[in-house]
Amino acid sequence: MRTRYKFLILFSLLPLAGLSQASLDSVISAVKLANPLLIASRLQMEAEMKAARTGIYLPNPEIQFDYLWGDPTSSGNRVDFGVTQSFDFPTVYFQKSNQSGLVKSNASLSHLQKEREIIYQAKLRWISLVGVNKHLALIDHRMQLADEIAMKAKTQLSRGEINVIRYHHAQMEFVNLKMERTKLDVERNNLMNQLVQLCGGKMVPVPDTAYPGISSWSMSDLTGSLAGSPSIKSLENEVSIRNLDKNIAVSEWLPKFKAGFYSETVTGLKYQGVTTGISIPLFQNSNTVKTAELRMKTANAELDQLRSQRTVVIVSLLDKRDKLAGQVGEIKTALLPVNDVSLLKKALDAGEINISEFYYECLVFYAAWLNLISSEQELAATEAELLFAAGK
Repeated sequence: MRTRYKFLILFSLLPLAGLSQASLDSVISAVKLANPLLIASRLQMEAEMKAARTGIYLPNPEIQFDYLWGDPTSSGNRVDFGVTQSFDFPTVYFQKSNQSGLVKSNASLSHLQKEREIIYQAKLRWISLVGVNKHLALIDHRMQLADEIAMKAKTQLSRGEINVIRYHHAQMEFVNLKMERTKLDVERNNLMNQLVQLCGGKMVPVPDTAYPGISSWSMSDLTGSLAGSPSIKSLENEVSIRNLDKNIAVSEWLPKFKAGFYSETVTGLKYQGVTTGISIPLFQNSNTVKTAELRMKTANAELDQLRSQRTVVIVSLLDKRDKLAGQVGEIKTALLPVNDVSLLKKALDAGEINISEFYYECLVFYAAWLNLISSEQELAATEAELLFAAGK
C-alpha cells in the first residue's frame, strides 16, 4: 500500500509534456473551430475586407436628358443629351488602392488578435484545470491513507488500545479531506463549464496532471517576436493608413475634372461635341490636411506607447517566470529525498507516534506539496502570459 501512495504522488512530477500538450492542442483546435466570438470575428473580417474595396474606383458616370417644349410651338422643341465622367488626379486612386490593402491587412490582424486573446483565456482555464487535477491526485492519496488509518483506529478503539479522542481525530481528518475534495470538484466543474463555453459548446476532456516545459526564449527572441505581433503590426498599418490619408487630402486640393459627350437638338438643328469641366477646391477640403497630420501623429504615439508598455511587461514577466522556475526547482529538490509519508506511517504502525502526532508531522510534508502545485500552476500561467504579451 505504501508503494502505491509513493507512485501516486510521484505521478504529478513526471514530465509528461507530450501527454499534457495533447488535451491543450485539442482545446485550442476546438476554440478556433467553434468559439462563437471567433465565428463572429471571421464574418466581421470578411465584411471589412469587402468594404475596403469601396471608394477606390471612379465615381459613377452622369447621364443627362432634357426635353423642352417650345412656346410658341412654331419655335419647335429642344432635346439635350449628355454623358459625363468626373475624376480626380490618378495619384488619388493609386493611394486609395494602397490604403485599401492596408485596411484589409488590418482586418485580418484584428481577427488574429481576437483569436489569440480567446486562446489565451482557454489556456488559462486549462492551466487551472491541470492544477486542480494535481491537487485532486494529492487529496485522493491523502484520503486513501486517512481512510486506512480511520479503519485501523476503529479496530484499536474496540480493543481499547486508543481512546475516543484519537479515534475521532482519525475520523475528522477523513471527513475534512472529503469536504476539501468536494470543493475541488465544484471548482473543476466550474472551470470545465467555462472551457466548454470557450470551445463553442464542445466538451474537451482535460485529464492532465502535468504542464508542458517552459520555453527557452531569450529577451531578444521575445522582443523580436513582439515586433511581428498582430497588435504591433496593426498599429504600424494604422500609421501608414493615416499617412495615406494625409497624402490623399493633399491630392484632393488639386482640381477635379469632368469630361464627356453632349448633344443639343433644336428645330432641326443639332449640335454635339465634347463637354469638360473643372472643380476648384476652395472650401470643402478646409483643414483636412492638418486633421490627417494630427491623426498620423496620434497613431505614431499610440504605437510607441504600445511598444514601450509591452517591453516593460515582457521584462517583468520574464523575471517572474525565471524566479518561479527556480522556486519550483527548490521545492522539488527538497521533496525528492522524502517523497512520501511511509516513514511516518511505519512509526504510526509501530506505535512510536500516535494518530495526532502523525497528522501533525504530515502537515509540513503536504504543505510543501501544495506549494509545489501552486507554484507550478503560477509558473505555467506566467509562461502563457509572457508568450501572449510577446505575440508568440
